Amino acid sequence: MEGRREIGKDGYPRGLVVTIASLSLIASSVLAVYLIYRIVKIIRYPYSTTVPHEVEIGANIILFGALFFIVFLGVYLNLAV
Repeated sequence: MEGRREIGKDGYPRGLVVTIASLSLIASSVLAVYLIYRIVKIIRYPYSTTVPHEVEIGANIILFGALFFIVFLGVYLNLAV
């Protein structure tokens, strides 16, 4: 039967689930590259003249770490479904 779509356990077409998972992986990869680029730029060229450079680097690394965690947790949850 040619016109029939394969349906997964959750009731969605299998191609849709694979497409969403693929786009999620691509988006998270692009975001990871961007965040690494931003961390390198912040370490090389500090923006603030009033805050010590070490404090600025530490704060940004903590914030980017939290963002990495959120993004990859979202990717994991998308792939787990």
